[in-house]
Amino acid sequence: ANGEDVRRLAGLMIKNELTAKDAAILAQKAAGWCALDSGQRASIKAMLLQALAADELRVGQTAAQAVAAVAAIEVPRGEWPALVGALMRNMVASQPPADPAPSAVGTRLALRLCTLEALGYTCEAIGETEGDLAEADANQALTAIARGMEASEGSAEVRLAAFRAALHALEFAARNFERREERDYLMRMFCEGTQAADARLRRAGFECLAGVAALYYDSLPPYIEHVFSLTCRAIREDEEAAALQAIEVWCTVAEEERERAEEGEGHLSLTRQAAPGLVEALLGTLTRQVQLEENEEGSWNIAMAGATCLGLVANVMEDEVLPLVAPFIQQNLTQGSWRLREAAICAFGEVLDGPSGQQLGPAAAQVFPLLLQQLGDPELTVRDTATWAVGRIFEFLHSWEQPQVVGPEMVQAALDAVIGRIGDEEVVVEKACYVLQGVAAGYEPPNEAYPTSPLSQHFQRMVEALLAVAQGASASPKLRADAFMALCVVIGAAPDDVVPLVVQLLPVVGQALAATLGGGEAAAEAQGPLCNVLQQCLERVDGVEACKEHALGLADNVMTLLLQVLGARSGTVQEDAMRAVGALILLTGEGFAKYMDAFYPFLLTGLQNFTEYQVCCGAVELIGDICRGLEGRMASYTDGIMGQLLHNLRAEDLHRMVKPPILSCIGDIALAIDARFEKYLEPALAAVLAAVGLSVEAATRYADAEDMAEYNAELQNGILEALCSILNAFKEPRGVTREQHAALQARLLSLLSQPAMLGFLDLLMASDPLKEESVTKNVAGLLGDVAESLQGSAPYFQGRAPQVSAFLAGAKRSRDAGLRDWVQWAEGAIKNRLGRVGG
Repeated sequence: ANGEDVRRLAGLMIKNELTAKDAAILAQKAAGWCALDSGQRASIKAMLLQALAADELRVGQTAAQAVAAVAAIEVPRGEWPALVGALMRNMVASQPPADPAPSAVGTRLALRLCTLEALGYTCEAIGETEGDLAEADANQALTAIARGMEASEGSAEVRLAAFRAALHALEFAARNFERREERDYLMRMFCEGTQAADARLRRAGFECLAGVAALYYDSLPPYIEHVFSLTCRAIREDEEAAALQAIEVWCTVAEEERERAEEGEGHLSLTRQAAPGLVEALLGTLTRQVQLEENEEGSWNIAMAGATCLGLVANVMEDEVLPLVAPFIQQNLTQGSWRLREAAICAFGEVLDGPSGQQLGPAAAQVFPLLLQQLGDPELTVRDTATWAVGRIFEFLHSWEQPQVVGPEMVQAALDAVIGRIGDEEVVVEKACYVLQGVAAGYEPPNEAYPTSPLSQHFQRMVEALLAVAQGASASPKLRADAFMALCVVIGAAPDDVVPLVVQLLPVVGQALAATLGGGEAAAEAQGPLCNVLQQCLERVDGVEACKEHALGLADNVMTLLLQVLGARSGTVQEDAMRAVGALILLTGEGFAKYMDAFYPFLLTGLQNFTEYQVCCGAVELIGDICRGLEGRMASYTDGIMGQLLHNLRAEDLHRMVKPPILSCIGDIALAIDARFEKYLEPALAAVLAAVGLSVEAATRYADAEDMAEYNAELQNGILEALCSILNAFKEPRGVTREQHAALQARLLSLLSQPAMLGFLDLLMASDPLKEESVTKNVAGLLGDVAESLQGSAPYFQGRAPQVSAFLAGAKRSRDAGLRDWVQWAEGAIKNRLGRVGG
């Protein structure tokens, strides 16, 4: 290897040693770096900064990545205060002199380029870890970046690096955007970028404007007319790469306004102000589509982007969007040019998610017959979009609550047309499955008890059509999956009077699943969707007693098939098969006990599958179903299961998202076997206390990390659910003496009174009770269970009366009636305990 390769490899090794996608692993790496001697760290940092000025450009660019990796750790901690200043000096020192030598120009240009990349990577890395940049550092970084964005910068590559750095630095520019002069300057730079000769710079300029829209939406009004002019011109006239980013500006504005509206917040109605000209420009993009036969899978083009933006605009404008798009649809829906027809259909489909059913109903009724005609269009792209648009009508206008919008005649006509297309090209058939799914979903009533529905007359025909698609010899795995997913929705919406047909489906699906066993890769890919259909059939039959007995007669065959699928050891399929087993448990109840000896090894194997952690998580959830089905008979299997669960909680290489459900699962086991859980009590309580420690650490150390906050809420719920279940298991356990019962209660009260546990509950009760209402409900549940289950708990509450009272009072402010009822129950239980003589 030459010297350049070695230097680049060294830089990459430093970067890779300090970065990770997983927050926990990243924290470990950061701790390792911080544990190094300060002199060592200073030496490495100095060498990295020096490498930015390397003669070899690629070495400097690699050094920029490594600088960012170190900065992401040290800058938020205030441990590299000189970094941004050093990078700023690079920008000043690398300005070309009045009469430079050619070699000096290249070296100085490379230094500016690498310095700007280092700034961009640093801001990006700090932002990803939700760290912060001091205001003084942010100001210096933006000043350095602004030097590179100036139109006077002679190198397009340097300007491009500056714009890319600016995009990542925007997150730290909040104070700058509060100051008008600085905000004006930055917006001028971004707008000038959109007018550069280089298309890459124009694209980068629009990217920065989209970033401003996302972060500083409220700062846009003084600039919005100019931004509107620039974006609409680019959408109509610029190269596709720049036009796509111009559209993204308005996607971002519309998404921000939609989110604010959904949260009940006001917004500036920027989309509505721009709508007449913007919608016209977006409609123009729809005619620049690429034929399906020529479009590469996964590609993104101007017509797709324009359609997406149009849908977002419609979502914000609601009824007001229809007059803006109706003329375009009416003029082009029956045109001779396939591009115009397809564009009109696309426009109609996109605006369906916005206006009310009352407004859309007449328009849909008028357009619907024309759409069905287009299902037979000679152009594949038109047939594809028309079938999709029919599906959109059923998704947004067809529901139990508004049957007047899509009447039975429209349903019948749609089914006739769509089922007639199941022999078409696969992209059309995929959309046909979407239509059938929408028809079924619209007939699913809001409650579970429904003896019949309009779906009854179409049920068999729809099922047969979807089975024909799924079992077609040439069907791709994706099409099979789409057909089976639609079939699951149809089965889930089945009214009681067609559930006998669902029972008849069980052996049909079973035969199809059996045919995949021992087959090749394509056969194996069908197993997961077939397991999902089996699961849906079992769940639907379970609610109809008249059909349940017949289904139970098929249970042996179903379980045999599922055991064979589990034996194939395919991770994704195992997860689906586990869920189907869960549905069988719900159907058979205690009768599942006869399958446990055969199923138990697969359950343990699932718990041991750390690599495919979703399988492990599915096995954990399944244990809860088995506990509720078998109850006390579960005790024969709990030694191995509890041992594995406790091992999993201690395992550092198991994905952290599996651990909260494990805690809840331990509680399920306690409830199932009550007094026999005593032999697991000490290790189970130790595991709960260990989880408490992790939760408190996460709440204090990673308070600002959103992903850790979400995980910690799950962990807190797991801890609380485990404790509540254990308390209830020993509330009135069977087979123990009064003395043994008193001793168990004393042990539980002792656990809850330990400083770590008290601190955990104090932390939860001091938090905003309306922020994580699931946690609030579980805290209230634990307090109520302590009061009801532990006879000696009065002193526990007397010593914590202010915290408990304040917490319960705060929780009562919730809008969730169920949570308020839960809090009221807990409050009553505590009052009853305190009111009893002798506590």
